Amino acid sequence: MSTPIEKAIVWAKNNLHLNLNVYSMAEQVHMSPRNFHRRFTREVGSTPTKYVETIRLHKAKSHLELSEKSLEDIARETGFSSADRMRRSFIRSFNVSPSDYRERNR
Repeated sequence: MSTPIEKAIVWAKNNLHLNLNVYSMAEQVHMSPRNFHRRFTREVGSTPTKYVETIRLHKAKSHLELSEKSLEDIARETGFSSADRMRRSFIRSFNVSPSDYRERNR
């Protein structure tokens, strides 16, 4: 049986295009945002916000490797507010732009 946090993670991975914040994730598992944040951080070792950014980035990497979709389409599908926002997160996390990553990993 999965824990509420595990259920929230599965839901988040399946709904990257949505506004995934502590409130929406907590609502999915019928927890208060404060308690959800505390338990999530304790069980996962990361804040919900940071975790969501990480799964969005990994999904974006997969799209960059396997598809010809535009950066704007990938950003939208993975829940970034814009291609620029995705680019900034990508550079901060991987020290490479999405365009350069795509070029290197084709």
